[in-house]
Amino acid sequence: MEKIEQSVVCFEDGSKEQVDDIILCTGYLYSFPFLSNKCKIVVDDNYIKGLFKECLCIEYPTLMFLGLPGQVCPIPTSEVQMRFFMSLMKGNFRLPCKEDMWEEDNYRRQAKNCTNRQFHKKGAKNERIYWDELAMTASVNTVPYVITKLHEWIVSNKRNITQSFRIVNDEEFERIA
Repeated sequence: MEKIEQSVVCFEDGSKEQVDDIILCTGYLYSFPFLSNKCKIVVDDNYIKGLFKECLCIEYPTLMFLGLPGQVCPIPTSEVQMRFFMSLMKGNFRLPCKEDMWEEDNYRRQAKNCTNRQFHKKGAKNERIYWDELAMTASVNTVPYVITKLHEWIVSNKRNITQSFRIVNDEEFERIA
């Protein structure tokens, strides 16, 4: 891909493609050279500064970074992030002012007390806090608690898992041979 002009993607071979949406998947080494400096998104050793709730560009809150947190169940994380974003787009809640969002971003970075590279990694317990915080902020459904229980069990037993699982309800799962 060479450049994007409105809704047309121009490729290096000279071909062009009309598109409705663009989803950019950059992998685990975060780099966003295609974003304007006006977005104020800064990557420092994989810590992405300038995001509210680790998913929403503070300067341009219609720009969402879906699925950024690591060491999480990615599909439920992306689902609750999308519910958060859709609730915002529907006007169901209002964001704080930019200054407050920047302050929260800075506070989270200081409070986590980890390297930049580790900042977006959550783990089962912190993913639950994250899911619930997004859901509460946007007044949307959170991820069923059974997903956290299953994730914790899998992490603690990952070397010995020989069976599959079935989710029974929002609170329970069972192992099946």
